[in-house]
Amino acid sequence: MQFALEAAQAIGCPVDYVVGFMLAIAGAAIGTNAVVEIKPGWVEPGLLWLVGIGLSGDGKTPALRAVTQPLYDMQEEAWLKWRREYGEWLAALVAFKDGKGPPPGPSPTLDRLFLDDTTVEAIAPELCDKPKGFPLVNDELSAWVRGMGQYKKGGGDADRSFWMKSWAMQPWSVTRKGHKGPPLIVLRPFVPVVGGIQSDLLAELVDERGREDGFLARVLPVFPPSLPVPCANDFTISPDAEGAWHHCIRRLRKLPVEYKDGKLTPRILPFTDAAQHEYNAFLDTIAAEVNASTFPIALRAPWLKLRSYGARLALTLQGMRWACGEADFEAVDETSVRGAIALVGAFKTHIKRVYRQLPATPGDRKSDGVYAWVRKRGTEVSPRDVARYGVAGITKPEEARAVLEGLVERGLLERHEHTTGHPRFSCPHVGGGDE
Repeated sequence: MQFALEAAQAIGCPVDYVVGFMLAIAGAAIGTNAVVEIKPGWVEPGLLWLVGIGLSGDGKTPALRAVTQPLYDMQEEAWLKWRREYGEWLAALVAFKDGKGPPPGPSPTLDRLFLDDTTVEAIAPELCDKPKGFPLVNDELSAWVRGMGQYKKGGGDADRSFWMKSWAMQPWSVTRKGHKGPPLIVLRPFVPVVGGIQSDLLAELVDERGREDGFLARVLPVFPPSLPVPCANDFTISPDAEGAWHHCIRRLRKLPVEYKDGKLTPRILPFTDAAQHEYNAFLDTIAAEVNASTFPIALRAPWLKLRSYGARLALTLQGMRWACGEADFEAVDETSVRGAIALVGAFKTHIKRVYRQLPATPGDRKSDGVYAWVRKRGTEVSPRDVARYGVAGITKPEEARAVLEGLVERGLLERHEHTTGHPRFSCPHVGGGDE
């Protein structure tokens, strides 16, 4: 925490940026070494999509640079090591061809500690070679969204889908253009995302269909009020604070990738009993907030993602405390869970601010109108019902069904099959939560 305070003071930026970037980079350093278990069958990695949002000049870029400096230092060391080893390997290869030595082993590979190329074709081969994963670091993340599928016909749906799957570490299958062999299979893709975006470019994070695909809900924003432009000062980050942060990231990065029967198998860290009690209460709070009749529909998806992010933050905090010699790394304790819950409370404020500034698309307005109408009726409805009453300006059953199916995909409605072959839809939370 001392590093965050000193860095924010030296840069003249909100401390929220520094703390957010630190969490993302620390989680990235843990990589595929460990996951936290919320309950059997539900585990979460330390993977964050952390986006600092603000005006140009708010200090996002220098804050990101200060936080990621350990990665850049380690990358330079890895590059120098690889260059030396590759030179030795080439010399051994020449000697072998001249009949003056034994055949050399495989060519040395370069350890990759961060990524700035956002194309799936570029990322997939790297992940195959570096199973621990690495973060995408980019001080202008609007390029990340714009670049999805920029080389493909038909836009970025495929790349967008890959990124959404990677958020949950679901397997990737990538067929590269012009590649005649089998597709690349990445079983546990681990690519945290960390960077910034200017507040007037927030709409870049929303695709043409609005927010329905859940992409935006996976973004964890840091969007503090702008500070006054700082005057000249002589504040710096102390060697002790900087050294402690560098030590933390280096120690986390050295955590090994674990295998079982040849298969990449992250260690599963359970909650302690006290931590489990705290986290269950946190989940109950999220459920009560979302189920309340006055809860805004636009916030439902990001609020539900906080159930996962709370655990991811707790795992990251546990790892950081271990790296600093303050805790073990065998289980996630109540101190880390309480810290994560406090962080989620702060992120809720940032999420609300983001969604207030996002432009509502026609698709958003129709979905919101249909959901509110179905919820108010409290009974099952058909697409024909929606069209008959002209809900949200919809007059065709085909359009009504598309909107209803979209609400099902978002978890807002339930779909019921009928013997007639025409599905009906209902709201699963009518009358639930804090009224």
